[in-house]
Amino acid sequence: MGNMSRQAGQRTKQALATRVDRHGGAVQPRPHGHVNGGRTKAGSQWLFAVIGVAVTALALMAFFAQAQWSKPTATTRGTNDGSAPASAAPPGGLDLSVPTIEGGQYSFAGQAGKPMLLFASASWCLPCLGEVPKLARLYQTYRERGLQVVALDIDPGESPQAWQGFKSRGGGADHVWAMDPGDKVTLTLGIQATDTKIIFNRAGKEIFRTVGPTPYEVLDQHVQEALR
Repeated sequence: MGNMSRQAGQRTKQALATRVDRHGGAVQPRPHGHVNGGRTKAGSQWLFAVIGVAVTALALMAFFAQAQWSKPTATTRGTNDGSAPASAAPPGGLDLSVPTIEGGQYSFAGQAGKPMLLFASASWCLPCLGEVPKLARLYQTYRERGLQVVALDIDPGESPQAWQGFKSRGGGADHVWAMDPGDKVTLTLGIQATDTKIIFNRAGKEIFRTVGPTPYEVLDQHVQEALR
């Protein structure tokens, strides 16, 4: 009976010391932590490598994004040296010409890249006479920087002589004095009243419009903006 107990104990110890795989083959027990410890160490190294690559990629993305953001962008405004922007268009998109009081033709299309102050009126507009000296002063001040001033008679029934008389009475300067006999400019720009003043920048874009008497300082401010 004692021998049987000793034999059973030996078989139990042997079973505990030996592992059997799923296919029935016996494998010898391995020191605790040998396989798992190696796998844990390798897994940690792999994880740190992945994190390092991700951090490097994010740093490169941030660098290139900053470089792209810092690039100068094109602008539609001109420069202080009087040069025209690359995207310059005729003032108000006016691709047409109008007759002047001297008998010539004034081409709006030929003024691309030049800032302009357009004064729309008629010879019978007496309140408009007070605006003529302001136009003359602005023209004399900024003509060297490319400012165009056009006084346009928007009454299709008037003659160049009537517009010339208006210029003389108002003390007008020798900027452009023209007529709009076919209402082409009036309709294109949506002008609805005399004593309308419109300012265009170098890109040909309208940046200011006013109807009626306007302080010189206000006109001067927007002309300077158009000259930039």
